[in-house]
Amino acid sequence: MNITRRNFLQMLGITGVAAGGISQVWAIPDKWVEKLQYGPRIETWKMSTCGQCPAGCGIRVRLIDGIPVRIFGNPIAPVNSGFTCPMGEAGLELLYHPDRIRQPMRRKGKKGES
Repeated sequence: MNITRRNFLQMLGITGVAAGGISQVWAIPDKWVEKLQYGPRIETWKMSTCGQCPAGCGIRVRLIDGIPVRIFGNPIAPVNSGFTCPMGEAGLELLYHPDRIRQPMRRKGKKGES
């Protein structure tokens, strides 16, 4: 069997389209099952200021069922005009990091000791 470069590329393209199409067909029922299983989610937005750096940029926080899921820049804020820096984008990583400090720390030993 003699396969030319043209035939090989055609088969490669058909295989890629078929694989992509099948994955999309299977993804749709997953979204339906998630909505049926967990019910509709309530999306709200809160305006705040970013505390990651001294600039104090205005941010909008997207909340789903009261849980912050994304931080965006506030377009009406005069400091950042709707954009956020990488430190502001990483604000949720600090919130959900497993090693974050969740309670006040107690000093061991006297003041000034290490």
